Amino acid sequence: DIMNTLKDLCLPNVAFEIAFSDVNYDIDSSFKENGVDIVEFLVSFNLGETPKPLSKVASGGEMSRVMLAFKTHLLKNAKLSTIIFDEIDTGISGEVALAVANKIKEISKTTQVLSITHLPIVAASSDQHLLVYKEINKDRTVTNIRQISLDERIAELAKMISSKVDEASIQLAKQMIEKF
Repeated sequence: DIMNTLKDLCLPNVAFEIAFSDVNYDIDSSFKENGVDIVEFLVSFNLGETPKPLSKVASGGEMSRVMLAFKTHLLKNAKLSTIIFDEIDTGISGEVALAVANKIKEISKTTQVLSITHLPIVAASSDQHLLVYKEINKDRTVTNIRQISLDERIAELAKMISSKVDEASIQLAKQMIEKF
């Protein structure tokens, strides 16, 4: 299932293995900080490459997609009411960003999702848009959050799309919202 989800997330040639190393229980039978078993995720993102430790070969974008794939399947059994993705889309763009947005949208059908993102396509896929912003109040910086209207949402997406908010970025923002 994880392999299929990784393919959905634009990793068509991924190979994934879970390696359990033998522990010599006669010599080392005590529990360690992370348990007694030695487990390693091995992955290859390129056809013909031998799977290697995930922590050694994954880019930021690849790591984000692997985490999303795991969380997608863990959620099916965990029956959580809410999940928070804090920039799960780091290091991705284009077609991959759309695939991630679609996967988050799929998850949101059974679990409430709060997704912190800087990608307009991911923000456009949401049912609600909350704006997080900072203000200075009595010589202190305060972080605020509020739900925004459709018009404000279009304006925020247009800002995420282009540093110059113009008719083209506004129209693209509207199209992105309509897609979802």
